[in-house]
Amino acid sequence: MYDNFLYFVEEDDLRAAFTQLRQVSETKHKVAFERCLNSRTSK
Repeated sequence: MYDNFLYFVEEDDLRAAFTQLRQVSETKHKVAFERCLNSRTSK
């Protein structure tokens, strides 16, 4: 999703925000979702 935004957004502040959100999603949120999914499927 963020990659799509970065494709057409030109404003530096918005690009910085989307880049930061993308990084947090990949490093924190994705891990949390996978942990939750794994805990549900291992029961």
